[in-house]
Amino acid sequence: MQAIEFNGNNKKKLLLLRKDVPKIVEKNHVLVQVSYAGICGTDLHIIQGEFPAKQDGVTLGHEFSGIIAGVGTGVTQFKVGDRVVVDPNNGCLVCDFCHSGQPHFCPTGSLHNTLGIFRNGGWANYCLVPDDQIMMVPSNITLAQGED
Repeated sequence: MQAIEFNGNNKKKLLLLRKDVPKIVEKNHVLVQVSYAGICGTDLHIIQGEFPAKQDGVTLGHEFSGIIAGVGTGVTQFKVGDRVVVDPNNGCLVCDFCHSGQPHFCPTGSLHNTLGIFRNGGWANYCLVPDDQIMMVPSNITLAQGED
């Protein structure tokens, strides 16, 4: 597959790379075949070195939609072929911030664990995503609209 990788250690460059399609290892992960991925201001700030991101190589793209191409053994609510949109953020679900409805302040989740910023994201043909970070796209909404 192709992926656009950011390497902050390499003069803050984007590199178009050929990589293996990710393999599902975690039982709660799904493999999403990316249909649409957006570019937002955060991506531009990452590339300019003005926003924190994984520095030693990460596939950017935290706003994307696609079709499920594979599911882990523990995934029960989704199946291959489902159209989904990805929520790139998560929390630990146990800290005070998560329990008070402020997971964006979570010290272990949130920004520190965001798909497309600290974990490989949607600027690739495929992306591994935990099943609690995807939502079905209703049939009256296109995948392009779902990515917005």
